[in-house]
Amino acid sequence: MTKTDSKPEIFAAVPELVALAVAVRRDWRAEEVQAALVNAKSHNQTWPQALVGLVRLAVDPESHPAELVPPPLDPQRPGPRVVGDPQRHADALAAAKQACADGAAALRAAGRTEAES
Repeated sequence: MTKTDSKPEIFAAVPELVALAVAVRRDWRAEEVQAALVNAKSHNQTWPQALVGLVRLAVDPESHPAELVPPPLDPQRPGPRVVGDPQRHADALAAAKQACADGAAALRAAGRTEAES
């Protein structure tokens, strides 16, 4: 591999990232950011993942550094399987089935009409 086609090395610049984060978000403390980065590393996030994740959090005014690693899902409280009103989904499914049945009937009728011609 020559120098022209090698990839540049990526360095984990933790102190610089912490400084940037607290400069951008004056409501964040350096200790919170450092703890979030340590937590991210302990959860096997790569440096690029932690870097991008923290920057995304920093520009979201509602976020906190601890959100860099999302909390684990609670197995006792699984998330909803259907988004929205289940009755509306059932009504939409019934309407779709009826439309398919009507379309199939129309195709059969059209096939008989063409055969009769």
